[in-house]
Amino acid sequence: MQTKPVDYSHLLRTNILSADGREGALVDLCQALLKPDGVQKNINERPEDKITNEALKSIFRLIIILYAGENGILPGNQKKKLKEIIQSAISKAETSVSGISLKLLEIFREFYSICPSKLFNCRDDDLLDDILISEIIRKLTHYRGRSGEILSIVYDRIDIRQVGAIYEDLLDYHWHINENNGQVYFSGNRAKRRSSGSFFTPEIIISDMIGSSVGRKLDEIRTKADSVDSNRVAGKKALELKILDPAMGSGHFLIETAGYFSKRLMESTEQTKHSKDVPIDPWGWQRIIA
Repeated sequence: MQTKPVDYSHLLRTNILSADGREGALVDLCQALLKPDGVQKNINERPEDKITNEALKSIFRLIIILYAGENGILPGNQKKKLKEIIQSAISKAETSVSGISLKLLEIFREFYSICPSKLFNCRDDDLLDDILISEIIRKLTHYRGRSGEILSIVYDRIDIRQVGAIYEDLLDYHWHINENNGQVYFSGNRAKRRSSGSFFTPEIIISDMIGSSVGRKLDEIRTKADSVDSNRVAGKKALELKILDPAMGSGHFLIETAGYFSKRLMESTEQTKHSKDVPIDPWGWQRIIA
């Protein structure tokens, strides 16, 4: 009997926010941000959107680092540090998790040097409580199996577009505070995403649009390239292209474009003698393209 493959993206989504909206990393972080000193803050002092956005930013910053670690994007020293942090978080020992937030901040800053995204341009006040961030790491890296065993979420089995889909799905949720106990919980609210102008585009449409726009431009460059050393010339011209997504949400169009670019460039250079300037894998090209 063939075993059904594990849907790690679904497990990750559930660990971020449970089906009933009352458990998960998002709830834990929002609760902590609402009570930064253990004291319930007036909701008007910390507007809902600000708290939710801060929580989502912290969660997806971690998810991207975890994804990068398992997909060979993180440099070796950062990958080793990340593994040590995860092991410390799993141990649950208070002494083991001490300083874990600061170690993560160092990884974020190092990652920013190779991926200059605002998400990783962290400040000292982005530090979270060590015990809290350890719990978040456990929820983003492990899940409980059917027999109660603790299993790992395998990030190299998750497509980066699925990460974007999780983010878009979470935009549909609106939080509430239980008046009896002050606990945060979430419920679905599709009108919230519509009001912000955020809409999901099916992957088949994205692929078709990129093929008929970016693909056509790459074909044009390839045709115009000099027949002598045309692969090198075409590749250089292609990398000079600037791609803009003026209505970027979770980045599906740009991610698909980077993948499409890397595939085309690999095909055009597969007969080129490899050197330190010619990547031999899709991730190498995507780092150059991005």
